[in-house]
Amino acid sequence: MTLAQLLVILLGNFVGTFITALLVYFTSLGVTLRTSAQVLISTRLANGFLSNFALSILCGLLVVSAVKLFRWSNGNLFLVMLPVMIFILCGFGHCIADSFYFWLLDGYSWSCTYNVLIPEIFGNFIGCCFMGMVLDT
Repeated sequence: MTLAQLLVILLGNFVGTFITALLVYFTSLGVTLRTSAQVLISTRLANGFLSNFALSILCGLLVVSAVKLFRWSNGNLFLVMLPVMIFILCGFGHCIADSFYFWLLDGYSWSCTYNVLIPEIFGNFIGCCFMGMVLDT
């Protein structure tokens, strides 16, 4: 996969999270989710750049594990859910999931972009690449 393809995928995901957040914003669920999103993003901002980077590497490791487990098990969804539940419960950063919360909270700020989004993009990428190499050997 080329860098250009990865950037198109990333951009498409950000557009998708924007549209989803826009739809949710105007529902009764939007108020509840905005409250939860504020807590999550405040925590991410308090973590800082390096912590978010490290946590997102761990997320990337688990996401690739979920994909590989799905392939190796001929589509066992329980095995996919296990690593995903772990990264959610541990609070590991996922750049696309967190972008939904940013949009839900009325968009991005420089602080959110620098301290959360950038380290999560690179951390998710590194975690995915590393685990992909380990599991493919």
